[in-house]
Amino acid sequence: MAPTQPKSPVRSALSGLRGDGTAWLLVGSLVGGLLAYVFQVAGGRVLGSVAFAPIANLWTLQYVVMAIVLFAIEQYEVRAVAAAGGDVRALHGAWPVLWAIVIAVALGATALLFVFADKLLLGQADLALVGGVWVITAGAFGMVRGIYGGRAEYRLSGIATAADWIARIAFTLLVLVAVASTRNLAWTLPLGAVPFLIWWWLRGRTARAPHTTAAPERARPGSYLAGLSFANGSLQLLLGIGPLVVVALGESPSNVSAFFVTAALARAPFLIGIGFVPRVLTPLTRMAEAGDYAHVRGFAWLVVVGTIALAAIAGVAAYFIGPPVVSLLYGHEFTVSALATAGAVAAVIVALGALGLNQVVLAEGRPLALVPAWTVGLIAASVTVVLLPLDPLPRVALAMLAGQLVALVALALVVTSSPKHA
Repeated sequence: MAPTQPKSPVRSALSGLRGDGTAWLLVGSLVGGLLAYVFQVAGGRVLGSVAFAPIANLWTLQYVVMAIVLFAIEQYEVRAVAAAGGDVRALHGAWPVLWAIVIAVALGATALLFVFADKLLLGQADLALVGGVWVITAGAFGMVRGIYGGRAEYRLSGIATAADWIARIAFTLLVLVAVASTRNLAWTLPLGAVPFLIWWWLRGRTARAPHTTAAPERARPGSYLAGLSFANGSLQLLLGIGPLVVVALGESPSNVSAFFVTAALARAPFLIGIGFVPRVLTPLTRMAEAGDYAHVRGFAWLVVVGTIALAAIAGVAAYFIGPPVVSLLYGHEFTVSALATAGAVAAVIVALGALGLNQVVLAEGRPLALVPAWTVGLIAASVTVVLLPLDPLPRVALAMLAGQLVALVALALVVTSSPKHA
């Protein structure tokens, strides 16, 4: 009998990706990211830049809410379930707290949009309800994905991500063909997750993972979410709040829409990367529980150097080809300056590196250690917005980049100064 030929490292890695569902995470992220841009391109072209501005502002506010609260809740669930060996009982005591947070944020978002409806929603105050409902449906959707991630059920997590956007695009195309308006298009945003949530409630919730012999960890989401929300919120706030800052600086609705679509297009790599957070956080949590973390010190600074180099290359490329690409996809009215485009793209690449270092610290259960790093990042961005002598759009884009760069370096210091690495 001929000896079995050993698999190459590449083939082994690819087999592992197929076997554990990681490929489905990639498929889900790609489908979700692509369809998000289909929504923006179709909606922007049909409604025009002015009528699309309320959609851009709703999207931006939801992005900020997701960054500060909803994504943090999902990550909390991933780590809690992973640390309990896949036992969802670890979350039972936390769910009342988590839902209270989601509902409170939904009410706050609705109130904010209603009060500033003239500026953010072109006076259509009833669209404030869209913001609140979207927080609730997105919160429920993130909780389901958190369970999937903690159980290492990456295939189901990827399918959920794709299903959310497939349903949303189906609603969007129906609206744009039959009853196109800002109000009707806005309501497709919170409805995208509903078909999957109905399916999960009717069928998916019956697929219970077996209980582990170890007792699940006590549910104490408050202290964990405090640091995690600030860290993740700051990271994504620096990427997503740009259009609202542009509004505050007095720019026109058309410029707000143009900056929004440019920044959203630039975030494509980040949207793909964020889909892999459960795939990174779950094994890192298990490694941290086993004390196998000594090698991350050198890895942290390698991430910093590699990220800055890649961001420089991407920024230069975006300076020359970014505006023509945006014009081709959305139309010339949605383009911004080359410098603003380059800054937005480079900021996204730096944010990917920061996202990775965040997971290293979170897996150890030290979310409060992230607060100083992101505090200095926010300060750097704020100072840049105030002092940089440029037009509002490139100033905001470069402020996003400055904040991410400072935070990235500070995060490396947090990782390497961990007492667990001594």
